[in-house]
Amino acid sequence: MAAPAPSTSSPTPAPATARQFLAWRPGATASGRALNLPPC
Repeated sequence: MAAPAPSTSSPTPAPATARQFLAWRPGATASGRALNLPPC
């Protein structure tokens, strides 16, 4: 929930950071291979 907030505030550094953040949070944290698969 903290990601969408800064994304709206700073759309410049948010896209790359938010994308990476969401990518490693559900995927990398749980399983490195999960990155390729959807968070669902």
